[in-house]
Amino acid sequence: MLQKDLNYCELYGLYAAVLTDKQREIADQYFLCDLSLSEIAENANVSRQAAFGAITKVKKRLSELEETLGIFKNRELTAQAAQLLVNPTGENVAAAQRLLFKALEE
Repeated sequence: MLQKDLNYCELYGLYAAVLTDKQREIADQYFLCDLSLSEIAENANVSRQAAFGAITKVKKRLSELEETLGIFKNRELTAQAAQLLVNPTGENVAAAQRLLFKALEE
């Protein structure tokens, strides 16, 4: 799976609950089961183009949700700050503070 799809998998894990049942059904097959568009189309009894369109809409919705809510980005900033605090030197603490303030601002 491409790196971009891996990022969408992360976003899907965070935001799946706000998708429609049909979107979740198709996205589960794509992101979690790693099925091809042809396989998804067959399972959903739709055309391959319809399956592609559904995945495209899901990706767009996930991107919109992340842009609005920023949960993934804030989680990443917090994880980076925590990693710096494993070795709490003065410089690392200051860098961790900057990351956490950035997470709070966004």
